[in-house]
Amino acid sequence: MWIENSVRLAATVLCAAALTGLSPRLAEAASPACATISDCAYREVNGRAVANQSSFFVYLDADSAFNHGYASGLFFSGDVNPSSVVIDPGCLDSPASATGCATDPNLIDQTRGTVLRISFPALGPSDYVGLNFQDPQNYASGDGSSGYNLVPANAVQFDVRSPSGAWVQFGVGGCVTRFYPIRPAWQRLTIPLNTLYPPPGGSSSPCPPDITNTHVLFTVTTNGGQQAAASTVLLDNIQFTPVPARQSPGHQALSLPIARKPSASFPLQRIPSRPIRRTGM
Repeated sequence: MWIENSVRLAATVLCAAALTGLSPRLAEAASPACATISDCAYREVNGRAVANQSSFFVYLDADSAFNHGYASGLFFSGDVNPSSVVIDPGCLDSPASATGCATDPNLIDQTRGTVLRISFPALGPSDYVGLNFQDPQNYASGDGSSGYNLVPANAVQFDVRSPSGAWVQFGVGGCVTRFYPIRPAWQRLTIPLNTLYPPPGGSSSPCPPDITNTHVLFTVTTNGGQQAAASTVLLDNIQFTPVPARQSPGHQALSLPIARKPSASFPLQRIPSRPIRRTGM
């Protein structure tokens, strides 16, 4: 009885949050189609419980539990200083900013959440630089680790924009696309995996990629021949479609209800502590 009452209370609180506008997703759930208040809340709880099984994101938000892989595979030619590459997974999108990221600490983005910013330095004619989203974090070809089986996915889809109008390539599994000119405004690209081919200099992996054992989940790269000036690329909602079968109910994609979905904001700054001064008894 106590458990049942607790569930009913939780359902009522969830629906109350929806009706007061605290969460767009909850507000959508609390629609006239629900027979009762409890139905609205239970529907939302059930949706949160299976959310992990309805998508395969490489990057959704900086702190999302749905992310797969690590943005740790920075690669570059010998003349490029790796410290000149800026990787910011917690950028708050701002069309008015030259970097694409907001600087106002009071800003909250309830629509897009966070986006990932990659800023490349100016490049010489023979220079190149790029970033792999990979798993494991320090993946090296031939290290014996197991990759993701993404079958039956046949495309990678993502949102992208570039304040500087960059020219970049994208890729999966060591294979790449042609160069794309990226507009300052957001656009959604869908790249069929069967259109990918080996990068310049060849690849140690077959192209199109073998998605039954995928370590390099996503790549963004550029070179001095296409993009000599410094450039910035913003990425969001990187995912494979259709949803890989590994996400279906089973042991590979266990799922619990999402406790909360925070809006994107700047992290709290650490407040310096002061020594405690003891006084006499």
